[in-house]
Amino acid sequence: MTGRVALGALSVVLLSACSSTTAVPLPPRPTHTPMSVLTPSPVVAAMVAGDPNPPAWPAEVGGPSPHLPDCNATGFRTVEGTPGGPANPHELASNSWRVVLVDADAQRAFWLPNSPWADTSTGGWESFTATNFRVVSPIKGQTTPWLQRQQEGAAAGSLPCPRHIEVVSNLPPPKVGARYLLFDWYRPFVLQPNRPQPDQGAQGPWWRFLVIDGVVHSEAEFNPQIEAMRITPQPLDQFLTSIGLVPPPKEGPPR
Repeated sequence: MTGRVALGALSVVLLSACSSTTAVPLPPRPTHTPMSVLTPSPVVAAMVAGDPNPPAWPAEVGGPSPHLPDCNATGFRTVEGTPGGPANPHELASNSWRVVLVDADAQRAFWLPNSPWADTSTGGWESFTATNFRVVSPIKGQTTPWLQRQQEGAAAGSLPCPRHIEVVSNLPPPKVGARYLLFDWYRPFVLQPNRPQPDQGAQGPWWRFLVIDGVVHSEAEFNPQIEAMRITPQPLDQFLTSIGLVPPPKEGPPR
């Protein structure tokens, strides 16, 4: 079974001003620079104090599982995600409030109840994956030593009721043990109160790049089915400089 996962959209509302109809002379209006041409101020990269231990898993990890029809049946449902956002790495870097070099440390799949994007056959349950990342170097913005990201979909057979797992074939979760360049790019979503927002920055291949032996790669380079930005592999420092970011200090051999 195939389908599409809608990942949201950002709406911009423009407001117009009303002018007076009286004959009273008005002072000249100040000239404003259009927002589209404003140069963003530089964001200092910094590691701030935080819990030295990996983040706790979401409350649903290891928690109740859905009681669905054919829960014991094998198989899974394949769907495709629709990434949306910046069209190229330079735009991604410019609009990201945080960029970090990280190692994917551990990962857990879980059933999220009452998901607004769940298939009707699952009664609101949807498969999700949480990944803990250890920060190697901050590139832009502040970060704590650990970050956790969640993303729609899970690996086949990773949860009870495997037949109802959604495997998002073109937006797979990160690979544990791999090194990534992650971008936190602002994407507003409406979900349940006090829950992380899916696809907020680094939850899909469109907002992250693999780093292998110090060289930055697109995940699509290794699997053309993956929806990821196509780039020419470049050394990390060269890639960061080309998209307007400052490379981090050298810390040991490349990975």
